[in-house]
Amino acid sequence: MINKDHNSKTVDQWFKDNGDVVHRLNYPLNQDSVVFDIGGYQGNFADQIHNKFNATVHVFEPMKQFSDYIGSRFAGNDKVLVYPVGVGAETKDLTIYVPNGQDEATLHPGESSIAREEEILVVDVVEVFEKIKVDHVDLMKLNIEGAEFDLLERLLDTGLHKKVTDIQIQYHIIDEDSEAKRDSISERLSETHECTWNYPWVWENWKLK
Repeated sequence: MINKDHNSKTVDQWFKDNGDVVHRLNYPLNQDSVVFDIGGYQGNFADQIHNKFNATVHVFEPMKQFSDYIGSRFAGNDKVLVYPVGVGAETKDLTIYVPNGQDEATLHPGESSIAREEEILVVDVVEVFEKIKVDHVDLMKLNIEGAEFDLLERLLDTGLHKKVTDIQIQYHIIDEDSEAKRDSISERLSETHECTWNYPWVWENWKLK
């Protein structure tokens, strides 16, 4: 059985340190910066980053309810671009699940009872870089409910991580191998990036050396 309270102390420390402001919005960005918000949800992070830096934000949110909302929220803003897809290690259709009592979806519901499910499109991150025609991303934020492992491994395998200055990650425990996967990714990332702050299983950031 996976311990659902594995990060409770770290969550408490995160809020004590006001991490959502002190860390998540603290980057040397400007109006020429490019940000990938992968797992846009309701668009709050995109809104905060864009308003603070006037950066161009590409928001990826595969659930129709949320991508439609983000699209209407930023209608007419040509610096916040919304894509109704997920980003992953390969391009494919997937089923995503929303557990009872939650509105955030996951590919890995475990033993949770499911309120609803939805078919989504996930696009290979390599294809994303090619189609958007971006050579460098100043900040990539990942909050994709367990799909971060495959995506990060794809970035590392293809060398695309070298085109990203800061990678802000929220990891999720999805199985008994999650901790080992996180450790492996961290070891590989450390060859090109350094961890600038780390609240395990809450948020952490890796900056290009």
